[in-house]
Amino acid sequence: PARDFWESGQVVAEVRSLLAGTNWEGCPVLPGVPSGHDLADNYRERIIKALEAATEGCGKRPDAKEDDEKELYFAVDHALPTHRGTVLTGTVLRGSVAAGSSVYLPSIGKSAKVKAIQSFKETVVLASKGDRAGLQVAGVPGLATTMQRGIAVASREALKSVKVCVAKVRRVDFFKSEMKTGGKFHLTVGSTTVHATVTFFGALEVSKDPSGHGDGLRPPAPGLYASQATYLSSYGEGE
Repeated sequence: PARDFWESGQVVAEVRSLLAGTNWEGCPVLPGVPSGHDLADNYRERIIKALEAATEGCGKRPDAKEDDEKELYFAVDHALPTHRGTVLTGTVLRGSVAAGSSVYLPSIGKSAKVKAIQSFKETVVLASKGDRAGLQVAGVPGLATTMQRGIAVASREALKSVKVCVAKVRRVDFFKSEMKTGGKFHLTVGSTTVHATVTFFGALEVSKDPSGHGDGLRPPAPGLYASQATYLSSYGEGE
């Protein structure tokens, strides 16, 4: 009989053996029957209860409070003018932002007051890490024309600015122009893009390191890295 077949656990045991050694090993296995079967109602109730137990607490991040207490980092992808000010749309990457608080905009060096927050067309009082949100801000006239992309942080001290950095770089395949020391390129970090003047060095040291993780900080020979051509020769054209 069907009841004996399912209650014997034969199918459950077979499924568990198939899952052994996979990412799903040890997960609950719930037998079921086609709709209309005389045991359908019985198994439906079991499945519903199992799903309720398995999903209890979902959507409640245990670390949500800890995340909210961190300093805000809001990646701005659009700045839209409205009759009530400017709306900054983007994603909360760290911390949280509340209506009535202030945010600092490093790209223009000014602070703005958050008058209201919307998330998926719903007005909310708080946006936390992971939320897509629109911040209606005031106090910076013409903001939509001076800022299109960038970041908003909790305060001026929340983000350190740098004028010089060292990075290991490789040219992408579709960029065929020569890249010379002293050239200017767009440098993008997160949602912020600035003009950067580049100086190439360290390619020879990096190429001699079998791990590929050389520090590249030893001084180059005079004129050795006047262009990225020498750098590319260490890796092969196109890298």
